[in-house]
Amino acid sequence: MQLIKPLIALALAASALASVHGPSKVHPNPPKPTPTPTCAKGTTALCCNELAFSSNQRVSMLMRLLHVPAPKTKNTLFGVTCNALGKGKNSCSGEEVCCKSNSWGGIIAEGCTSL
Repeated sequence: MQLIKPLIALALAASALASVHGPSKVHPNPPKPTPTPTCAKGTTALCCNELAFSSNQRVSMLMRLLHVPAPKTKNTLFGVTCNALGKGKNSCSGEEVCCKSNSWGGIIAEGCTSL
């Protein structure tokens, strides 16, 4: 019997508090998750910190250090410091791109196009 009185008091206090603050609002249209980017067959969706041509000083230095073959055309874009985009990785603070080759551990990716 002694336990019932405190429980009743607690229930009354909780209901009074709920009526003061009103019901919690439910968002009618919850935000939709960012869709997984889709790239053309043979390319990979990446988030790169920098996007530049092979003539860029940093890109050309990385190409030499990693023994990346020279691109066939001068307008080939490279991504620098890249991470995979996709499931569970909806946030990209860099450039979202699709790249043909990411064989250098994310340091540099070749043949990139913006998403």
